[in-house]
Amino acid sequence: MKSNKVSTVFLVSILTLAGVGISYAGLTDSLSIYGTVDTGTVDLNVVDTLYSGTWVWKVYPHNIDITHDPTVSYPEEQGELVAYAKGRDPVYTGPDQDPLKTDGSQYDAVLEFHNLFPCIDFTADIVFHYDGTIPCKVTNINFDWTGEEIDIGDGKDGGTDFIQYLKELWVTSGEKYGMTGGFYRCDQNGVLLDPLQEVVVGTQLHKCNYFKLEVTIHLPQNNIFQGLEGNGFVDIEVMQWNDECNGDTTPDKDVVLPTDPVQMRVQGPYPSGWPSYVKTEISGIGTEGTTNGDGIEYNVWDGYWRGWCVDEDHQVNVGTWYTAHLYSSYDPSMPNECKDPDWPYVNWILNHKGSATPVQIQKAIWYFIDGGWEPYGNPVHSNYDPVIQGLIDDALGNPEGNLYKPDTGEWMAVICWIDACHQITFIEVDP
Repeated sequence: MKSNKVSTVFLVSILTLAGVGISYAGLTDSLSIYGTVDTGTVDLNVVDTLYSGTWVWKVYPHNIDITHDPTVSYPEEQGELVAYAKGRDPVYTGPDQDPLKTDGSQYDAVLEFHNLFPCIDFTADIVFHYDGTIPCKVTNINFDWTGEEIDIGDGKDGGTDFIQYLKELWVTSGEKYGMTGGFYRCDQNGVLLDPLQEVVVGTQLHKCNYFKLEVTIHLPQNNIFQGLEGNGFVDIEVMQWNDECNGDTTPDKDVVLPTDPVQMRVQGPYPSGWPSYVKTEISGIGTEGTTNGDGIEYNVWDGYWRGWCVDEDHQVNVGTWYTAHLYSSYDPSMPNECKDPDWPYVNWILNHKGSATPVQIQKAIWYFIDGGWEPYGNPVHSNYDPVIQGLIDDALGNPEGNLYKPDTGEWMAVICWIDACHQITFIEVDP
């Protein structure tokens, strides 16, 4: 009996110690970390209390008073407001008020010129404030106004748009006639900085910067300017300062191309004295500087361009004009027959040709897009060429890989698409 009791006590002791051991083996520790993330803003606003302009009063009995101070007014029995130019807030209270944009949104401010007459500078201005928390740069200034057609006195009925005529007068006339718009840095009171600092595309803006838009109209003494009307808009676009995101591409960010078809024809292959596979002629766009509907210049215009082939299975007739559509080689909306993940490598080759000949460059391009050529690195291959293989290897080994994208000043492939029955070619374009 005693021995059984001792055994029982000993067993209980073992289990108790085992429990203690299990408890010590479970010791733990931890760290808890709380994190936050926020992003910057790009925020350009109109300072609605800093509109000003030109006000012309007829003060009784006979004299005319011209003031640029919109706070100046005269009692009706002492004067009459004859003409004015001013910046103001938009008004949307009925169908006869200020219009909306084509997308249904409202304009941020209005420039209004009323009852103008010759030989006075009518200036309306608006002050802007940059409230964004990160730097930005101006990416577009579009000054697009239109007006009634007038006979400019050369005997041609219909004439030209009178506001366009005013813009040309401002530039070409020896006197201060015409219409112009400018953007300048200013202080918080709308006073222009001295020396004058113009804001142009590429200008960098920082939080709390102010700048002013000034539009001035000066009519010459000419009867053709009676009873005319015009309208339009000024668009100012800004983007965060560091906008170069590898691989983040959109068609309108690469190159500006016409959406309507163009005419094209080629000479070649390898035309004499021409540093490309084909010499491509483009027609139907206009001269260099031609703009699209938003006033942005196309990157392509009528003339000759270095051209290359990416299609060994179809043909085009040399010297024949074809109707074609132009696509950036980064445009996801290009026809399926043109799509290939290796376009970035082709663009790398266009910008790193070295001393390669047009023949060698073209064959390296065919390796990537057409897919009909075997690698050139095997010396026993009938098409072995160390220069071609060097172009291929350099493209494959570029630091950005298939995220490579040409920058301004470099060359980008722009596809010339006729249809599925004709050869696919492309031209080199500076974005």
